[in-house]
This record gives sequence, structure tokens and C-alpha cells, in this order.
Amino acid sequence: MRRCAALLLLLTAPLASQTTWIVDASGGPGAQFTDIQAAVDAAADGDRILVRAGSYAPFQIDGKGLAVLGEDNVLLRGTGQLHVSNTAPGQDVVLTDLDLDASPPIFSNHGATLCRGRLLMERVTLRLAGSSTRFEGCADLRFSELETQAGIAVTNSTATITDSRLLAGVLTLFPPPALQVSDSRVTISNSSVSGQSQFNRAGPSSAIAMSGASVLTLTDDGTHLIAAGGSQAGPYSGISGSGTVVRDPNVTIQGSSGGPAVDLGIQEIVRAIPCLSVRPEPARSTIELALTGATGEAYAVFFGLPAAPFELPGIGGTIGIGAPLASFLGVFGGGPVQQTYGIGPGLPPGFQLCWQAIASDSGERWHVSAPATYARTR
Repeated sequence: MRRCAALLLLLTAPLASQTTWIVDASGGPGAQFTDIQAAVDAAADGDRILVRAGSYAPFQIDGKGLAVLGEDNVLLRGTGQLHVSNTAPGQDVVLTDLDLDASPPIFSNHGATLCRGRLLMERVTLRLAGSSTRFEGCADLRFSELETQAGIAVTNSTATITDSRLLAGVLTLFPPPALQVSDSRVTISNSSVSGQSQFNRAGPSSAIAMSGASVLTLTDDGTHLIAAGGSQAGPYSGISGSGTVVRDPNVTIQGSSGGPAVDLGIQEIVRAIPCLSVRPEPARSTIELALTGATGEAYAVFFGLPAAPFELPGIGGTIGIGAPLASFLGVFGGGPVQQTYGIGPGLPPGFQLCWQAIASDSGERWHVSAPATYARTR
């Protein structure tokens, strides 16, 4: 732990010059703005924006790295767009604790486009109807504790989805799937993905639709479900389309009305993949880590800073952590491995930490978990 503390002090020292702006809809003490967009426009690359509880219009970030961190009960409402675009490598955008309850037209522009820097969305809720939130041309998307009610679409991107709940679109005759993956690499860990059935009478109701040269990696602790929604129009696959699915045996996929779990046009590979979950407790002073894997597998958990996704020969999965420190290692027994981390008060808001595990099965094959990324908010 001393090595971790020394590393964090070293890495946070250059952040002292960054400015923190405060947004308060009621204009409370210490606030510089009553509107998030005005704060975004005034902020310099790398600044932090703290948003107090209240109702605000959605906002757009273009060409700069910012952290927009909400307190509890930050509601985004109105016909504007929540959109991030045109960031360069190293320009990270962090969005946390936001509830988007907009009233968009059937085709909206929420999402992100051409982001070469990391986009982390943590504890963000997307309460939309009609069309999916779209992410296109993004190098490093990380969603943690994301909730959607109209699905998301990922195109030409690399994405990680952890500890999340994705629902397909509602209130439309042709609801999109909960997740659309096109020419992308997407890893889903410890998350539920559900097709829509309540209003679906003619449209597709698969949980996940794949196309192009997409690779979907799935791992779970055995408590979540990827399931197509019911339909009067006939059977639907849990995962439809084309591409490659690599999944852990703990992952449960269901079709509807007699449909298959996975379309025949998709290459399916089943192998042991460690499942890592990292969540802050309510006071945000500690992190609760849980790691699940096949009994008898050797594992190691690493701790460090997030890095641009890359792959290593001989190791399955995408690595998303840089300059890691070995945190702990062992052999899986009959249940999850649990660990608690204290988060010191010296970390500035918006600072990102990352954990990732690697495990070896009996065949001496190695596979990494999804990177679990956390942003300090308070």
C-alpha cells in the first residue's frame, strides 16, 4: 500500500494547477455558474466542473478534456443534446452521477463522436425514448453503473461496460436492441442486457445486435442475464447478427419465443474469463472489489492508472491499465474474492483509478478481466 500511495502522490502533483468550477442552478454560495454549458465553455482543457443538485439543460463538450461531476439528484432535462466530440489522445472526459431525462425527437444526437481520448461515464442514467444513444469513432469508452432505457449503439469503437443495466428502447413500434455493436470491440462484465417486450409488436427485440467485424467479450459472476424481449412477431435471438462472441461459462444468454441464444452466423467461443467488479461505497471513502473465476484458476489483480486499450500476444482480452502495481494474487476457491481499498482525501475530483485481473486456466491460457475504472467524485 505504501507503493500505491507514493505513486498516487506523484501522479496527482501536476493536477494542482487545474481549475475547479462550481455550477449551482439556484446560484448558491461559491458557484460561478447556474448552467452547465456556460461552465463547459469557460473551462480550459483538463478542468473540473462540480455540479450541485438541481435541474439543468443537457450540454456538449467539443475538443477538450473535462470532468463533469454531479452530486446526487443532478437531472438533465430539455431538448438539448448530451454529446462529446473531437477529443485528442490524452484529453479525457469524465461524466459522473448524471440523470439524463430529456424529451428528444425520435432521432436524437446524444452520445459521442470521434473521441480519441478516454470517455468515462460512471453512474449515468439515460432515460430516453425512441432512439439509442450513439457512440462512434471512440478509442476508449468506459461505462460503469450505466443505466439505459433506450439502448446504446457503439460503432468503430472500443468499449467496456461494467456493473450496468441496459434496456432496449420503448414507446416506439420498432425499438432498437439494448446494445448495437458495429465494427467494434466491446467487453461486457457483470451487467444485465435486455431486449424490450412491452410495446414491441413488429420490430427486433434481441438484447444485442452485432454487425461487421465486431468482437464481443462477455463475463459475469452468474447473477445477470442477457435476454431477448418477448414478441408477437416470432422468435428472436439473445444476440443476433454477425461477428465473434467470446464468453465465460457463467454468462447466461436467452432468446425469446424459441429463438436461439446466439445466432448461427456468429462465431461463439466459450472460455474462462475472470469477472471483476469495483464499486465505491456510498460515502465514496472506500472501494469494494469482487473477483469471480473458475475454481482452481490462478489469478492476479493489478492496480494503477487507466491507459489506452491494447492487446498482448498470448493473452485474451483487452488491457486497459498502464504501469500497474500487483495488488494481490491467489487461486480461486469456491466463491468470489473480495477486497476493500481506502480512497485517501488527497485525490482530486475527477482523478481516475483502474483495476484489472488476469487468470490462467488449466490449459495455461491467460485471459484478462474487463478493466474496472473509477473516478473520484468527492
